Amino acid sequence: MWISCNWLSRHVDLSGVDLDDLGRRFTLAVAELEGVERVGGHLKTVVVGHVLSAEPMEGTKLRICSVDTGDSEPRSIVCGAPNAREGLHVPVACVGATLPNGTRIKATEIRGEASSGMLCSASELDLSVDTSGLLELADSAQPGTPLADYLGLPDRVFDIDLTPNRGDCLSMRGIARELAVAFDKPMTGPEIEAVAAEGNERRAVTIEAPTRCAGYAARQVSDIDPEGATPVWMAERLRRAGVRRINLPVDIGNYVMLELGQPMHAFDADKLVGGIRVRMAEEGEQIVTLDGENVTLSAETLVIADDDGPVAIAGMIGGLRTAVNDSTRHVVFESACFTPAAVAGQGRRYKIHTDSLHRFERGVDPALHPVALERATALLVAESGGTPGPVVHSEGNAVWPEQRKIRLSFAHVARLLGQDIDRRWIEHALEALGIGLQDNDDTSLVAVPPSWRYDLQIEADLIEEIARVYGYDRLKTAAQCVSLPPVAADAGLAVARNADSVLRQRGYSEAITYSF
Repeated sequence: MWISCNWLSRHVDLSGVDLDDLGRRFTLAVAELEGVERVGGHLKTVVVGHVLSAEPMEGTKLRICSVDTGDSEPRSIVCGAPNAREGLHVPVACVGATLPNGTRIKATEIRGEASSGMLCSASELDLSVDTSGLLELADSAQPGTPLADYLGLPDRVFDIDLTPNRGDCLSMRGIARELAVAFDKPMTGPEIEAVAAEGNERRAVTIEAPTRCAGYAARQVSDIDPEGATPVWMAERLRRAGVRRINLPVDIGNYVMLELGQPMHAFDADKLVGGIRVRMAEEGEQIVTLDGENVTLSAETLVIADDDGPVAIAGMIGGLRTAVNDSTRHVVFESACFTPAAVAGQGRRYKIHTDSLHRFERGVDPALHPVALERATALLVAESGGTPGPVVHSEGNAVWPEQRKIRLSFAHVARLLGQDIDRRWIEHALEALGIGLQDNDDTSLVAVPPSWRYDLQIEADLIEEIARVYGYDRLKTAAQCVSLPPVAADAGLAVARNADSVLRQRGYSEAITYSF
């Protein structure tokens, strides 16, 4: 998973934290750090430019562009990119700039035309592998603005490898929660408020497989602007997380998933027929997925369906029939909690692996889906207008039918960790992790794991959390003396040894393999 430090700082106060130490803490406190990439440090002499005109150069595929870069006079720049055109806002490497590949930009002359700079693609700036054309910026970008400031750079991107039991860390909020504990820093948001319904458009939601779907929420947002573009700040955060931009509703769903950890999906409301049903597939039923594959479904697969059949494989991938596109005007957002058992093995069955499946297999916070739906609604309305309808929410069987309670003995903590840890520190650490505390006395307490921690089941899990937050490097080491008296060989052992000897004497070879 890729973690943008700039995005992370929106969720936890990292002021005063050394970024090199932050990388070390990832490995000690959260997950193994596999690499760090510094992004955008080379963009100091690259600015936003506005193409005022783009005239074709006779006899070539080149264009002579007049570009406003915030100076008193426009620059003349010769460009061969296929998307160079009048009105475009693009990055401009000015004379004297050095590109990531070492190319130094100089004033030059091409076929008798002066060229004082270079219009850049994302790949030329080492921001992407896209080589199809110039990096197109929003029309609101001001000419002359340093590109680094416009894109929120420089940044550091941490590549971390999470263990399968920590699905709660597959988001910015989850990672921020852990670092807030590690550095004793406050969480900083964002604050998510409910979006009031302004319209009456709604979709009926029915859960017919309640043991596999703990909750399903849907909301229609009508009359959005189809030309509403994904804002640069969002597109940049998605790009640094390794997610490509598609269109605004889909990008918002991906953004909320990366921010909060809740997978989402967007349907084109005009393509949905009737209400939404969360049900098991019928044996042999078919769906064409978003990637164009025709999938024949098993009766053991959970699907989202309308009156015409499946529109998504639950927790995995949506269907092509109801996909949003650049002309979509009415969107239905879905946000659900599918249990890990509901999606287990389905990826292997259909040879499909998605970010949504990756999270649902590990367990998604059952209290999160209504919050994520509000967040997605607010982002869509802010960027493309639209009229939000009421939230329709249906509940299945609760993931945690009863409050989980784990008795923690302070004596057991000392015995397993080999040293005494201050009780008040233990209580502070557990509460910082979101764990509720009850029935405290001198010898023990009762811990109530938060809804997002599927991995906390027994006392040893809590003691592992205490050791992790305390710091494995701070635990004292001591030699343990163990008495191992000799064991007298009984008759059965003697017979076994005799059998070995007899077999070897008769030409057999004995293989002694590694012990597991």
